[in-house]
Amino acid sequence: MRRNIAGLKRSAQLSSEQAMDRALAALHRMETTDREINFRTVAFEARVSTAWLYGQEDLRVRIMRSRRTTSSAIRVSQAGS
Repeated sequence: MRRNIAGLKRSAQLSSEQAMDRALAALHRMETTDREINFRTVAFEARVSTAWLYGQEDLRVRIMRSRRTTSSAIRVSQAGS
């Protein structure tokens, strides 16, 4: 007997897309408000796991790039105080 799992696959795909949308939106909000960006803060803001973030290669690279940019900006602003 064959099982119809098309609905299950569709649901999993939708869930993954929604998680990606939440993560990208969270990262964008955090970049525009100069909040500290790291995997834990993005995961919390987007309501996803840090493991999921690490598993998304494009998103992982973007977070790492933003993390360096943000931490550099924080160091510069602290040095000027």
